Amino acid sequence: MTAISVISPVYKVEKEIRKCLETLQNQTFTDFEVLCVDDCGNDGSAAIVEEFARKDKRFKLLRHEKNRGVSAARNTALDAAVGKYIVFVDPDDWVELNALEVIYNAFEQSKQDAVVYGFYSHEADGIKNWSPEETGTVLINPYILQQLSGCVWYKAFTSEAVKKSGGG
Repeated sequence: MTAISVISPVYKVEKEIRKCLETLQNQTFTDFEVLCVDDCGNDGSAAIVEEFARKDKRFKLLRHEKNRGVSAARNTALDAAVGKYIVFVDPDDWVELNALEVIYNAFEQSKQDAVVYGFYSHEADGIKNWSPEETGTVLINPYILQQLSGCVWYKAFTSEAVKKSGGG
């Protein structure tokens, strides 16, 4: 079993996706797969993912036959995921080079179902940092998880918890 499945829906992100995939490819933690789902954006995004997949077996491109939206793309990837843990990364985002290592260690040490981690937001008036409890990760249980925002791009889950909840 792969330790982490990284899921990224792909739709009209040709200008951003290369940086995202490069930050994943260069992680300090290496036991992961990246599942990108082409949701028929009709730009060069899928070709960029294919380029990574040809060079690195950890990268996989899944395709929709017609545009179905971000939730359907995530669910398509969840169906194919083999990782013990699920991490969602939007294709216009990038991650610190030790991000997967930090997430993996948080899960292994805590035995929790979910991890919330900090992020930087690039805004017109500068970069803003949001770091849960200044540690970079906050361990949460499923009851607290239900109270959080619907965004998944700053959360990671056990595969088991995602399957029990019915998907992404």
